[in-house]
Amino acid sequence: MDDQVIQFAEQHYIAEQTARHIRIWGNQDQLPPCPNFKEIWSSIAPTLRQPYVERVRALASSATPTGAQAQYRDILKTLYEKCYAEMTQSVAEETWFVPLSQFEQSIGQLGTRVLSESYQSLDIQDDENSDDDRTVCSQDEDMDMADTSIPMEYDPRKYEDPKISTLETALKEGLLALNKLQQAFEGSDVRNADIDWKPQIERTLSISQTEKVIIGLNGSTGAGKSSLINAIVDEENIVATNCMRASTAVATELLYNDGESRYKAQIEFIELRDWEQELRILFEDLLDSHEDVIRGDLQKNSDAAVALDKIKAVYPLLEVKDILNTSVEALMEHSNVSDLLGSVHVFEQNDPKVFSRMVKSYIDSRGRRGRSEKGPEKGRDMKYWPLIRVVRIFLKAPALITGAVLVDLPGLHDTNAARVEVAKEYSKRCSAHWIITPINRAVDDKVARDLLGQSFIMQMQMDCSFNNITFVCTKTDHITVSEVQDSLKLRLPSMQEREQRDRKRAQLGAELKLLQEGKGRVMEELSLLDDEIEELESCLFNEESSLNLSQLTPIKRKRHSDLEMDVTANPNAEVPSTPILHVSATDTQPSADSEIDELLRKFRSLKSERKVLDTQRREIYQQIQINKAALKRVQAESDNMRADTLSECIEARNEYSKHEIKRDYANGIRDLDEEDQDTLAPSDRSKLARNYKKIEDELPVFTASARAYQKLRGRLRKESAVAGFTQLEQTEIPQLQRHCISLTERAREASAMRFLTQLKQLFQSISLWSLETGQAHIMSAEEIQELEAEFNSTMVELKETMVAEVEKHIDSLRHEFEKTIIRRFDPAVKHASEKIPGIISGWNAPRSEGGLHIQTYRATCRRRGMFRELDWNQQLVNPLLKRVIQGWTTMFNEKVPGHFFQLKGDLAEILEQYHRRAIALVERRSVTKESKDMLDKALSICCKSMGEQLGSLEQSMISKQKEINRMFAETIRTKLMPTYEECAEQKGPGTLARMRNLMTQEGARNSVNMLQTSARRVTKGLTSLLESTGADIEALIDTTVDQVSRDYRIAIIDPRVRKLSQQQIELKNKITNIIQTAETEVHLDQHLGLSNHQELSAEILKHEGVANIKEENMQA
Repeated sequence: MDDQVIQFAEQHYIAEQTARHIRIWGNQDQLPPCPNFKEIWSSIAPTLRQPYVERVRALASSATPTGAQAQYRDILKTLYEKCYAEMTQSVAEETWFVPLSQFEQSIGQLGTRVLSESYQSLDIQDDENSDDDRTVCSQDEDMDMADTSIPMEYDPRKYEDPKISTLETALKEGLLALNKLQQAFEGSDVRNADIDWKPQIERTLSISQTEKVIIGLNGSTGAGKSSLINAIVDEENIVATNCMRASTAVATELLYNDGESRYKAQIEFIELRDWEQELRILFEDLLDSHEDVIRGDLQKNSDAAVALDKIKAVYPLLEVKDILNTSVEALMEHSNVSDLLGSVHVFEQNDPKVFSRMVKSYIDSRGRRGRSEKGPEKGRDMKYWPLIRVVRIFLKAPALITGAVLVDLPGLHDTNAARVEVAKEYSKRCSAHWIITPINRAVDDKVARDLLGQSFIMQMQMDCSFNNITFVCTKTDHITVSEVQDSLKLRLPSMQEREQRDRKRAQLGAELKLLQEGKGRVMEELSLLDDEIEELESCLFNEESSLNLSQLTPIKRKRHSDLEMDVTANPNAEVPSTPILHVSATDTQPSADSEIDELLRKFRSLKSERKVLDTQRREIYQQIQINKAALKRVQAESDNMRADTLSECIEARNEYSKHEIKRDYANGIRDLDEEDQDTLAPSDRSKLARNYKKIEDELPVFTASARAYQKLRGRLRKESAVAGFTQLEQTEIPQLQRHCISLTERAREASAMRFLTQLKQLFQSISLWSLETGQAHIMSAEEIQELEAEFNSTMVELKETMVAEVEKHIDSLRHEFEKTIIRRFDPAVKHASEKIPGIISGWNAPRSEGGLHIQTYRATCRRRGMFRELDWNQQLVNPLLKRVIQGWTTMFNEKVPGHFFQLKGDLAEILEQYHRRAIALVERRSVTKESKDMLDKALSICCKSMGEQLGSLEQSMISKQKEINRMFAETIRTKLMPTYEECAEQKGPGTLARMRNLMTQEGARNSVNMLQTSARRVTKGLTSLLESTGADIEALIDTTVDQVSRDYRIAIIDPRVRKLSQQQIELKNKITNIIQTAETEVHLDQHLGLSNHQELSAEILKHEGVANIKEENMQA
């Protein structure tokens, strides 16, 4: 828990206990001194501190400035004195702390009067009262979230790799240096025939941006995705949450906001054609249940009910009968809809409350637009969500500052075709996939495989994305201790120990009750004695009495109510009961009336009796205090035991769930590999072995409680404290925030290194250009012609050699594709075609055997085989994928990276050979040693730059294959389109049977053709991928050779063919100074690992050794 919160909680404790002390002892003439409450606070158990932490949040005082501490203490003094002033003395004595509800009531009563001035000085604002009760269990939307949350005391970037921040700092310094260079060239009038460096500078500036890392959140309705996202971005309710229904109806991106405002949103609507297509499908769903729609007798989640809800959401003024009597064309003409389609709405806000409401009106399936100012006929209560393609929310969340983008997907099988395409696109672009599930599902057998599903697992395998999956178990605060203890066999405090404490508490309570009753009886007897003593006093000391009052002590007997206060102040003090009589023999005569003597004897007897009772009262009081202290101690021990038990159960279940998910995930991959063994040649089966233990250990799994995090952050004030959580780390939300940042590290490092490499290469080229400033010997025309010819010949040979090397690798990759993937297609098609009839039979089976309802069957056909969780196209192609998946993943996980690794080394070796020839040419032309050294460095940076760009092309190739591997299912969908349409058109009796027959006939007649067509299309896609990759590499070769040619020409030829003007020399000197200063400040060589040319040669030799080990990958 944050130290600042604890400090404020301590002030609450001291203020309350001081007010309580004053109320209990305030009737005394001298108030007993207060105990050292500050010292007592240090020994209080965490469970007893929690109420005061709640007070801190209730008062929204965590952001109080240091200079306002005095005012803050005054606020607490006023509040707690009011709370205890309303109690009687006995109630105050029995009260350990006032209930939170009473405390908040006191805030409300005094907020506008006593506290208003103090609140202003503390910069605390009162919350507005909520008037929005349209949804159940929704968070308090009217709460000013900026004022109620506790400032974040930790930095999510604290544990990130320090190398990343160093590289990013160097990148910023490099940008400044480039700007200086640009200004120097722009401010110069020197033109002549010199090189124009401005395009090179602008190109280098353009690659300084880091790519976003998209994190897709996948989970079923109710898994807690929206709540989890709110916690990760450290906001209370930016993404709408609701415990009674699904709140997020559209795909939602959350990105870091670099703008001036705190929040920004972009609402992108679907295109006109998409909504028209959607409307036609919705109308068909309505017509299927036409009679039920008219009667208003639709089942809640039926296709017709969903269709009607969508249409009424967008066209709220239409009644059911109007909808049934209209047409798609008429609906498309509504201007309030057509004006939205294809547009993008943007709005910004600084108030989180207002912004949250605005966003909710778009993404919440129950959210509404406000009434139009132009009247009720203009979009009254219109809802946006059926028309939205995607929502982007920009906010200043520390977890997103490094480039992570969280994507909350409503599902891959949305009924809206446009959003289905969005979800598919995200699945290809995602750099990481988070699987979100409530933790109560994570303790079942085979949890990882059940959560992912077969199709998802296969898609991840085809995408080479097994290493990009993270599991997040939510709602860890939902727990039953007894169930967890029994299931996990936890050695927690025994039931006997808990029962023993409960019996001890009950015993102390019973004893305390008896003592209170005994105290009451003694007080009652004392009261009766006081009455008798008073009566005797009136008889003994009246006007007719012969007793001399002056002989009495001036001490006046106190009433019982006063005596009780004295004993409360000093329990061991003896309480005087009656005035002490000093009667001398001379003052009373033996002949006095005997009645007076009797009264005096009775008076003394009552006095003695009262003294005994008073002693009993003191003893009872002391025992009551002892019992109260013991009861509080036992209660605190019980509370601590329950809290510790709960925390241990939560932690144990978390660890068990993590272990089960990790183990089952690794076993699932093992099972897939074993299934693939049958499709491989015996020589290839040994290559399948993976380190499954490593896969298990490295799978990221988090167990999070968004609710506990929000409570500990001072939010959700209307909810009770979440038991079992006292520190933010226990909620694992901070760990998830750090995980977000860690997922961006690789992209950020690659981006920074790419920029710094290009920067160094540019600096190196410009340095060569600016180096030759002297008036070198100008060669004769014949010598220049000879030098030019030799140089150009070398350049042509360099390019031809490098291109030939690239073509060799592309041919080798083509052979690998044929051998590893394409040759498997024919047997895979044969196998899959035999499985398709069985798959279709499963759809056609009776419902009792897992078959589909007629409405679901028809809806799936209308949506081209995809409806909700169903994807017939993928199901039909899965048997084929199972036969090619191992070769596919081997190709893109091993073969492609191996070839690119080899290509990098081979091209670097070719450049090294060219460099040797160029140096030999230089030595014959009397070029300075400085130029030679700079050419050495130019070679090093050129090889590094080329290697990084080849790495980018490798990643691009692996990324593009995701599009290709999806062609299997897309081709099946296209081939089945006529059958889907024919099935959807079936009407009347026997519709389901006819649809089933059509699908069965199509599967039997056309399955081989469908699968062969998909295989041919994928083959064509792979061939095209190879050709485009080869063209990209050759373009890189062209650029590299041009840069090499330019640098060597600058060093070797230019100084011998032309003279420099004084202005040119001055410009070069200026540029040299800028570059030297920049390289010193940025430490480019250190960041890039460039020391000298000899190290590069060593790397090339090392590469040649590795290449020999991987020689089998290059055999054609």
